[in-house]
Amino acid sequence: MKHLSKNNFMGYIAFMMLVASVLSANNDSTTTTTTSTTPTTETTVTIITSTTTTTTTTTASTTSTTTTEPTTTSTTTSTTTKQDTTTTTTTPMTTTVAPDAVFSFNVTSPTDNTTCLRAKFSFSFVVKYLGEYNNATYNASLPISIENIQSYDGECNQTFNVLNVNFKDTWKLKLNYTLSNSIYQLSNIKLDYTIDSTFPNVSNKEIGKHSIELTNLDYFSANKDNSYKCSSLTSIDLNGTVTLDLKNYQAEPFIKDPKNNDFDTAIECPADISNASKLVPIIVGSALAVLVVLVLIAYVIGRRKHRPGYQQV
Repeated sequence: MKHLSKNNFMGYIAFMMLVASVLSANNDSTTTTTTSTTPTTETTVTIITSTTTTTTTTTASTTSTTTTEPTTTSTTTSTTTKQDTTTTTTTPMTTTVAPDAVFSFNVTSPTDNTTCLRAKFSFSFVVKYLGEYNNATYNASLPISIENIQSYDGECNQTFNVLNVNFKDTWKLKLNYTLSNSIYQLSNIKLDYTIDSTFPNVSNKEIGKHSIELTNLDYFSANKDNSYKCSSLTSIDLNGTVTLDLKNYQAEPFIKDPKNNDFDTAIECPADISNASKLVPIIVGSALAVLVVLVLIAYVIGRRKHRPGYQQV
């Protein structure tokens, strides 16, 4: 520094003092730390099953926000539904054939209001008609059972007794009994009937009212003062178009004693007699078989009782 002038030396000293001052200021700034702490606030909100935690921290001029997602606790309610189980037992339907309806008739005399004709029977029909399908015609038939009647009437005199039966709205059956030489018989049958759309595939030509009458017949013939009985089926062909079926038949026209409320002695039809005669061998055979079995049992029992024992020596 010998070569430095005084002014330069003083400038140098001033420069060094400035540097030292700056360095001292930096050291003071380094050692002195000012800490500004912002209190930390924790807020916990609990709503039933949800917990929310929010923490906010602010240091100096910097704010740090930490958000914790709420933890949700889900409660699953298990519902058990009890289903009623019903066991249904289906009973098989039993189909039974209904017995034929038997109708009873009493025709009174217009003169003295006494019964002159008594009858009972069940009846049905088989009607033949012309059917049509796909513009083609064919012969068809329809069985018709009579389950009820609407009304009946009749008339009586010394030579004939008539029974009229009304049914199926427009249908009418007429039975005419005639008497000759103390013997009566069913000599006249007339049927008025209607073919309508209830007949399957019926041709339009057939629809309408029809009538059939047969005369000079000799059905159910018997002596006067007797009834005629035939439980078996009797089929009467009415002119090839309709068949009349009679069952459980019993009739007595030209009643001798109107005070008698029942049929007189019955004359049975050959069909009933034949059916009864077929039962006779069966009954006799069954009785003989039972008798043989009884004899064999008696024989075995008798042999056991009379069996000799061992003789002692």
